[in-house]
Amino acid sequence: MQVKALRLQSFIDAQLNQLALASTALIVVPVLMAWAWIQFFAIAFNQPIIALQQVLALSGIATVYSLDRLIDPDPRLLNLYKQGLKTILISVCVVSVLISLLTLWTLHWAPWQIVLCCCALSVANWLGKKVFMGKNIFVTAAWLCSCALLPFAPFAWAVHDYLLIIPWFVLFMLACVLCDVKDIEHDRSCSVKSLPVLVGAQRSLRVVLGALLFAFGFSVFFGAWHLSLMALLLLICASMHKIMAHPLLAPLVVDSCLVLSAFYVFVA
Repeated sequence: MQVKALRLQSFIDAQLNQLALASTALIVVPVLMAWAWIQFFAIAFNQPIIALQQVLALSGIATVYSLDRLIDPDPRLLNLYKQGLKTILISVCVVSVLISLLTLWTLHWAPWQIVLCCCALSVANWLGKKVFMGKNIFVTAAWLCSCALLPFAPFAWAVHDYLLIIPWFVLFMLACVLCDVKDIEHDRSCSVKSLPVLVGAQRSLRVVLGALLFAFGFSVFFGAWHLSLMALLLLICASMHKIMAHPLLAPLVVDSCLVLSAFYVFVA
């Protein structure tokens, strides 16, 4: 009886650990990444953060990520969905939607145009998966809108801001391609035209590695250390072929590297 009880306890502990890992990789780290990039852009643009609009951005990210995992679950995680992950995602989605609506009401719907743009980009991501790299472009654009526009009062980007935004957009899109490697079988079955589906996992990793090497050398040459750190960390991710194929570790590692890239602004 004691042996059976120990085995049952070990099984329960293992499932709880898997649920904790899944919740961290799919929800917690993306929200933390959004917060980190908001701080990064606030310092880069020299713009004050409007607290409620930052809350709106974070709750929006939580809504979209939890909803995306509910609409299009990874088949390899279906057991976790049955064991409580689905309930966690539904709870996060409902709470984050309520927070978003309450925050918008408190702001008197002030940033509704930017919110509408973020929503449109998120919908375009779901609808544009049949277009080559469509979801990578729309996901990156939605992140840019959520982190570089929504948390701030309206302001005009200067020329040097574009010199930051354009390479950041490219690097973030390459990070999205890295996360596509783990979804290659599921994407192929759904006719999603991602780079790994069209050219294969290994070849797409080599393409990303080459692009990141160029980006790293380019950013070092011009002294853009924040971008060189971002490229370097993603290079490390791209070299971890087995991890990039894992349904939970791949987004956890890539997103954690992006969080570290954003934190550079606090030590620069």
